[in-house]
Amino acid sequence: AEVALVMQTIDHCAAPTGKTMEMIWSGPSSVSLTARRIDQIIYDLLAQAEHRALLISFSAYRLARLCEALAGAHKRGIKITLLLETTDDSEGQLSNDALHAFAGLPLRELEILHWPKAKRELNDAGRPSKLHAKCAVMDDAVVISSANLTDDAFNRNMEMGVVARDVRLADSVRRHFDELKVAGVICAYAPADSSKKGGGRSTGRPLGT
Repeated sequence: AEVALVMQTIDHCAAPTGKTMEMIWSGPSSVSLTARRIDQIIYDLLAQAEHRALLISFSAYRLARLCEALAGAHKRGIKITLLLETTDDSEGQLSNDALHAFAGLPLRELEILHWPKAKRELNDAGRPSKLHAKCAVMDDAVVISSANLTDDAFNRNMEMGVVARDVRLADSVRRHFDELKVAGVICAYAPADSSKKGGGRSTGRPLGT
């Protein structure tokens, strides 16, 4: 399914259609590359969203502006889904739950998903595979990039990706993760009580695992 999604994106780039494809970037600028910043395109798409927003990331850290954008979208009635990595599911390969970066949001009113460790393949060292996708879907726009949802990725790292405004592609990505949810590959994750302070370990409660 992942290969099929990549091939569909490549076909989209190559096809001479009226659909919109745009390169996005963070890092040092150049005269030759005129690309919008990855974080800015995410903020803009969240501000324009009318129905759904899906964000997927391995790590997340120091995201005050993104949390403000998500809070604004939530107040407008946008359905927000976060699929994030956890320390427990990755067996410590991630040092801090990505969900901690969104602690200021009304998490129990959002859809929070995770990939349970029991559903992952192990590598030769016996470590579980990682939820390493970096993707966002807002209505009919799809953002695919190398950037995690972190302050470094948005402001200092050299990251690159594309944003495609394509209803069929957006529906395909959402359907892929909806099917994984129905199959039990990804599951609901209940955030911890926001009044309790968590450390680097998981403070949420996996559901349906």
